[in-house]
Amino acid sequence: MEQTIPSLILAAAMIMTSLVVAGAARTYWSSTAPSLKEAVATAEQRLGTELSVTDKSLNAGGDRVTVTLENRGRTPIADPRLMDLMVSYTDQAGQRHSSWYPYADGPLQQNTWTITAIQGDRRNPGMVDPGETMVLEVWLDPPVDTANTDRWLVVSTPSGLSYTVYF
Repeated sequence: MEQTIPSLILAAAMIMTSLVVAGAARTYWSSTAPSLKEAVATAEQRLGTELSVTDKSLNAGGDRVTVTLENRGRTPIADPRLMDLMVSYTDQAGQRHSSWYPYADGPLQQNTWTITAIQGDRRNPGMVDPGETMVLEVWLDPPVDTANTDRWLVVSTPSGLSYTVYF
């Protein structure tokens, strides 16, 4: 009998400790589950994103770059305005420029870019669905030295993937 009471107290303490640990684990998993689901969704979106350069050109004046990208993945680009575009080039005076360019919601202006067309845009107007092609145009000021071929632009999708295009 003298060992029964300490054994019961010890058993009760072990049960209470187990309940506290189980409750903490449940709270941890319930609070991290949404973040884990979001991480899986982002990974799926990145895996499903694939753009392919089908055409690129620089006009004779060196101030307009046109790039045609086809969405060959399974994830649509819902809002192309959320993409980032960076350009690196040497101007006609020999000065190097490496800059981020903002999207132009209205008419194209100096040192901005826009989507001039989405070819095959039937399913979701304004979105670049799989199989559709978007045409980007960038207005560079000062113009590019067309004799210098060390020039490129980087397009980053909203999901975080980036593509480098040499023009």
